[in-house]
Amino acid sequence: MRKPVEIAKNLYLIDGFDTNLEERTGIYVIKDEKIAVIETSASASVPYILEGLKALEIAPEEVDYLIVTHIHLDHAGGAGLFLQHAKNAKFYVHPSGARHMIDPSRLIESAKSVYGEQFETFFNPIVPIEEERVVQVEHGDTLPLGTRTFTFYHTPGHARHHISIYDDATNGMFTGDTAGVRFPIISKHVELVLPSTSPNQYDPEAMLTSIDFFEQKKLDTLYFGHYGAIQPPAIAYDQIRYWTPIFVKATEQACEQSEDLQERCQKIEDSLYQAIENYTTGHGYPNDIRTIVKQDVEISTLGLIDYYTKKSKN
Repeated sequence: MRKPVEIAKNLYLIDGFDTNLEERTGIYVIKDEKIAVIETSASASVPYILEGLKALEIAPEEVDYLIVTHIHLDHAGGAGLFLQHAKNAKFYVHPSGARHMIDPSRLIESAKSVYGEQFETFFNPIVPIEEERVVQVEHGDTLPLGTRTFTFYHTPGHARHHISIYDDATNGMFTGDTAGVRFPIISKHVELVLPSTSPNQYDPEAMLTSIDFFEQKKLDTLYFGHYGAIQPPAIAYDQIRYWTPIFVKATEQACEQSEDLQERCQKIEDSLYQAIENYTTGHGYPNDIRTIVKQDVEISTLGLIDYYTKKSKN
């Protein structure tokens, strides 16, 4: 158990040890006049959240708001379970995601199709959330917490049902997966931020538009779902703009060369691994990168093929 880290005044980061990995998925706690928790990761992370709250001298019943950037299970899978402890909290979510948290049957089915036998280990249980506790967040909605106010924005790209949360106290944005995945384990050598292109709503054009939106806000900090904070945000913007065409081109080439799904996946993964290795070694990272990015490359490859298939049909 790692203690929560204070990354700004009254703003704490808890490591959820998602899929048993350190610094994989972060849960943010705002301890103001009102108490908010952003993200839960999967249900296996809920004990880490409860221990983190205890270390912060916060009883679960004192949590006023639970907010998720989107309903993918590594961000919201544990929401229902956590709300059984945080009995007084309201649940904030994008309107398109709300129904799937109230009735998670389709969410479970979709996750099983992606994760297969690993679903039970990583994500079970997924607990439904009572409809009366759900607040559907519109673009531009605000939430005062005391000395700070959150403003919610719809920021598609990773998923159509994605929101980001602006914190006026730090001039920062909680970006979920829209601004990519950051790898703290190598950040002492090089900042690597890869687009998160998991199934089934990845849209590179929408993602780049959301990045433009973040940039126009002149933010000081980005708070990633995976993982931690980055300053200045331009590092992430540049990375997403750099990697997006590489991801898309690798997909187009693989799909044009083969119609077999397994072959397509292998070609895309090989291409991405090579590009990432070239980038990190070129910036001084001395160790093997494949094991670090493996989970992201494999899941992102499935989303890239899904994107290409839909685009081709249209």
